[in-house]
Amino acid sequence: MNKLNKSLVTCALFMTLFLNSGSKAWAQYHNQNNRYSVVIDKTIRSTAQTEFVDNISRNTYVFNENDGIEFRLVVENRSNSVLTNLTVTDNLPKYLSLQYYPGEFDQKNNRITTTIDSLGVGETKVLMIRGRIVNSPIGTNPVALTNFAEVRNQNAYDNDRASYYIASNNIPDTGSNILVLGSVFGSLMALASLGLRKLARGY
Repeated sequence: MNKLNKSLVTCALFMTLFLNSGSKAWAQYHNQNNRYSVVIDKTIRSTAQTEFVDNISRNTYVFNENDGIEFRLVVENRSNSVLTNLTVTDNLPKYLSLQYYPGEFDQKNNRITTTIDSLGVGETKVLMIRGRIVNSPIGTNPVALTNFAEVRNQNAYDNDRASYYIASNNIPDTGSNILVLGSVFGSLMALASLGLRKLARGY
């Protein structure tokens, strides 16, 4: 084999080794970046609806007092490793009375916390929260509320939120209340006066 052929063979072997080692290095780098990856998807619906959506706009639906509401949390492992000890936290909005939820409820901080012990590669876990609207605020305009959820362990983290509107309660103002009470009191006094006059006249 002449010197030119030896040089070509040597160059070909070198390129083969370089490409193979480069591919392995890239694969190792890519796998390392995708080793731990978790996603949480937060959606919402009224209990009168069938489909869950990301958010409910003011033009679509406004929740009223005692309306039922449901939140769905879908946690997915998008990495190439099993994820363990995942903590899911749902920070609840105001004006909500819980009826069903996973894990534990911290009433002081209005927060639900639950743990997923293990989530396999490509596996999903669905968590449901159900409640109803209570103690709506006083006012004239709908109030925007947001439900914020997050999932984490020592290696991965993600969060998502869902927004919706609730109707305000309209009640008579103080002046109207006084006027109503004054009318009732005046009517009672008139009846009492009429009764006394009839008693004095003997009929």
